Amino acid sequence: MASIPEPVASRQDGSDPEHEALMADSVGHAMLVFLGKLNPAERIAFVLHDIFALSFSEIAPIIGRNEAAARLLASRARRRVQGAESTSETAELKRKREFVDAFLAASRTGDFEKLLMVLDPNVVLIWQF
Repeated sequence: MASIPEPVASRQDGSDPEHEALMADSVGHAMLVFLGKLNPAERIAFVLHDIFALSFSEIAPIIGRNEAAARLLASRARRRVQGAESTSETAELKRKREFVDAFLAASRTGDFEKLLMVLDPNVVLIWQF
């Protein structure tokens, strides 16, 4: 009878799925803040220039503006994103982060009390044996 190999926590390329999930959560949070603060042309100019290092002359035709306008849009986006960093932890975003943290704790350690408190602060956990 053939045995089934044990699941591997990391991939052969050395990446760690848990770390990748946490990074995706962090990036996702940043993207939500970012998307909410910028208009489409600002998002395109900012992402293509600051993240993917495209020149403004390459970005201009994509957004239908001239090079100077593309440069201005990216600059405006940078200022908005930097300003958003200090205010990004709104009550709603904090609540979502608490939920994700409590969910991860419950899935890892079985700590359902924290999860239930986040879902409904008035809930009472009664264990029946």
